[in-house]
Amino acid sequence: MNPNLMFFLEFLLFSGVFLVFAIWQVISLSPKRIAAEEAKKQAEAEKAAALKGSAGHPEG
Repeated sequence: MNPNLMFFLEFLLFSGVFLVFAIWQVISLSPKRIAAEEAKKQAEAEKAAALKGSAGHPEG
């Protein structure tokens, strides 16, 4: 095979892989997903604060 053709095919392969990876990263970092993760972290923080607050003040 022609070395120039081999280089071109290799270039197409790696650039295609890079584009697929970049598109996957953009999709995985969508705003809805980020907002959902932030809401989950906030809920966990509030739950931990509530548990800590209730344990620190016994009734009676």
